[in-house]
Amino acid sequence: MKVTKYKNLYQLTWAPMLFPINCYLWENDDDIIVIDMGVKSFVSEIKKIAERLNKPISSLLLTHAHADHVNGVPLFHKIFPNVPIGISDRDFQLLNGDFSLLSNEAKSKIKGGFSKDSIHIDFTLKKNE
Repeated sequence: MKVTKYKNLYQLTWAPMLFPINCYLWENDDDIIVIDMGVKSFVSEIKKIAERLNKPISSLLLTHAHADHVNGVPLFHKIFPNVPIGISDRDFQLLNGDFSLLSNEAKSKIKGGFSKDSIHIDFTLKKNE
């Protein structure tokens, strides 16, 4: 795993030369926001960084429902059970196996790989949130 730091943004990258999967940590003054949780191995690295910074994880935000962005969520939720996990309303439907098209979407099959695991979500984000 590769860890790169840009000011208060940490980028964790798994398999950077093969098929890079990323997770980001945004360090605020009092906490850390995690963005995406593609693989389980991110969880131990996040825990190490949070302990080193002595800051709690305040939330996990998922950018979309593809497996390479959510597969590590079950372990994350096990290790950080009190951290709220959020995703958009639309992607929440996809995580729950609802691949029906919305009226504003192109009339073609939804593409991408989706997790077979149950993904815990605490809240959803509305458009423009």
